[in-house]
Parts: sequence; structure tokens; C-alpha cells
Amino acid sequence: MFDPKVSRRQVLVRDPAGHQLRPRLYSPLPEAVVTVPVRITLSSVGPGVAPVAASFSVGLDPQVVSDVRIVSARLNDKAYDAGVRLLSDTRTASLFETRWTTRAKLR
Repeated sequence: MFDPKVSRRQVLVRDPAGHQLRPRLYSPLPEAVVTVPVRITLSSVGPGVAPVAASFSVGLDPQVVSDVRIVSARLNDKAYDAGVRLLSDTRTASLFETRWTTRAKLR
């Protein structure tokens, strides 16, 4: 029988600089598709507007995750309709990494 307490795995999300964002728990169910929502928050740290648009990458274990999708995006607590675009994805035996970009320059 499936016991989610035993099978939990931690999903680590890192920004492009390699800083770990909030970890989330993932409980894979046998022969089922499981959707795990994860929130990624980007913040500007410099004075003034950033010189380039915001971008980020998500690196996950390919044995746990088969697909990454952006469902919605928000900018200043409002829906961001300009979208988040997939730049690239890389899959190896030990890493599934996706790189994303937006049109928004953080302030």
C-alpha cells in the first residue's frame, strides 16, 4: 500500500544565481499524475530598474518530475498577462532544468 509519509521527496527550486528558493514536498503516487503547485517569487535588490528582464531557472530530479508548466504569473499583486516564455529545457539522468524569461524589468 502507498504510504505518502514514506515516499515524500523534497523538490528544490533555485534561482539563476544558485540560491535555493522555498522547498516543496512531492509525494509520487504509483501510476498516477500528480500536480504539485510551487510559487517562485523574484525580487529586485538593486537601486532603480534592472537592466534586463527577469528570468529564472528551475532544476528538478527527472525521476520525480516529467514536466514543468507556468500556470499564472503576477506582477505587483496583479495578473501578468505578458506571459512567461520557456527559453530552454535540459534533461539528463540526474537533472531536469527549465529556463524561463519574462518581459518585466524588476524595480
